[in-house]
Amino acid sequence: MTTIAAMAIAVVSSPSARLLEPGLLAQADEPPPSLELPPMNPEATPEALRDEIRRLEALKPSLGLPITLLAVGGAVSLNGLGVMLLGVVGPPLFIFGVVVVALGMPLIAIGAVMLVNRIAERRQYNEEIELRQTQLRQLGPRQPLPPASPFPPPQVRGPEAPLRLAVF
Repeated sequence: MTTIAAMAIAVVSSPSARLLEPGLLAQADEPPPSLELPPMNPEATPEALRDEIRRLEALKPSLGLPITLLAVGGAVSLNGLGVMLLGVVGPPLFIFGVVVVALGMPLIAIGAVMLVNRIAERRQYNEEIELRQTQLRQLGPRQPLPPASPFPPPQVRGPEAPLRLAVF
């Protein structure tokens, strides 16, 4: 119980918990101020842009931990509610159910706060990646086009054109 309380205090006291303060819920769409990305280089080569896109993709924060916390917290809380319902038989079972629910609810809260914060961080990374992909598209195709053939294209007279075979 003290471990979960310590985790909740650590999450709430962290700078990423600014969403818990009243009136700041509307600012959830803004990226965190601590996230610094390198400026876009207007003279970058296509390969450098591809490397930068791969690097930004690798730096994007994962959603795995917040989703896992939500799932585990939900499962623990539902099991605790079930035990509480069975607890009408006896007080010890009811108290155990209350404790299990009390363990699951902070996991749900921590997972929800982390998920909202990470989605906001990922949004900024996605915008930067999109800018670099746009710049990459503006640079042109990956491979240079082959030179034009010095020979004129073959003339086809239509669907009834006879097929001539070369005989050697």
